[in-house]
Amino acid sequence: MSFRLILKDSLIATVVYTLVYFFYVLVPWKKSFSGSLPGGGDFEIYDLKFTGSLNDKIVTDTNIVLIEIGDSRNEIADQLILLSQYSPKAVGIDAHFAAPGDTLEDLKMAFALNQLPVVITGANFIDTPAAHLDSGAFAHISNTQTAFLNLDAPSDYSVVRSYYPAIKNGKETYESFTTRIIGAVDSAAYKKLLKRGLEREVINYTANLPNYLNISKLELNDYEASGQLDIVKGKIVLLGFFKNAPPDVLDDFRFTPVNNRFFGKSLPDMYGLVIHANILSMALADNYITEVTGFYSWCYAFGFAFLYNVFLFYFKTRKKVPGKRFFSIAQYLIIVLLGYFFLKLFDIANIKVELEPIISLLVISVAMVGVYKKVALYLNKKYNYNTTFKQEKEE
Repeated sequence: MSFRLILKDSLIATVVYTLVYFFYVLVPWKKSFSGSLPGGGDFEIYDLKFTGSLNDKIVTDTNIVLIEIGDSRNEIADQLILLSQYSPKAVGIDAHFAAPGDTLEDLKMAFALNQLPVVITGANFIDTPAAHLDSGAFAHISNTQTAFLNLDAPSDYSVVRSYYPAIKNGKETYESFTTRIIGAVDSAAYKKLLKRGLEREVINYTANLPNYLNISKLELNDYEASGQLDIVKGKIVLLGFFKNAPPDVLDDFRFTPVNNRFFGKSLPDMYGLVIHANILSMALADNYITEVTGFYSWCYAFGFAFLYNVFLFYFKTRKKVPGKRFFSIAQYLIIVLLGYFFLKLFDIANIKVELEPIISLLVISVAMVGVYKKVALYLNKKYNYNTTFKQEKEE
């Protein structure tokens, strides 16, 4: 048995399997079965880094203050006027004021927005029928910027693992809510984000609602009366919907990897406002996740599949070939070890390698080794193709 022939067969087989898988992922009807279960079925191994990892008793980022938004434009205007007296660094409003409302309330809102040096309000990026940014009713205010609030999630039941820093639409570039806030408060962090130039950023979750200073609508006046509201001075203030006392309200409540249940997430775990706060914490601390996808993940997949095929062909060409149970156990152990290795890499170095091509090629290698053997022997008989399986047959 020639080890060179094993290497040659392994290389050819890996190329063939890679092409098979490549054309499979191009099939338009291919879809992920994990998305068929609302919330609960949407999981990936990297979620284990975040699952149940947060300590509710520790405030992890003191530069961001969350305030529950008022129920009407009149209430929101009162909150903004109050905040303007304490000089926050920037105010982000996680709300989309889609259309003009009551004239007097809108005038009051315009006045309140003008009292603050930097205000970013939410907008909605609409991609059909013609892509555009719905900036809302207050985009004309001179010191008020608008930016889209959309997250990278197909539905409210999807797990939010990433977001779009910006969306390019022809010659136009629309920045996200958090990107615009970063640009307003930290030019170096903003330049770093733009330099990364990624269409999509994986969110490095480090906090939930209890890990930020959060103030409810009712508590806001108490903070002001007791002289504690100066805590917002020089801070980023985010106004949005949340409840910091039971019972939780499911409005804008999303599934994220920090859910205490890794699989079968039955209840959402984080308000949209807190997701935006996590994005800000990640970018301002330069605590990004490096995601290895596309060409590089396929290179990893090809390399591991090649080594695995060398292993398979070596044992498949021995005089005494191990049984199917041996190969099934070996495959299971290799996939588990690879999953553990890449999970630790993610946990320690914030490097996330796409695992689907790697695991898929390993599974295909086992499933098609018999097919490859038959084809190789046929080619040997027909065209004198030199294969290690010919030597096995002769022996």
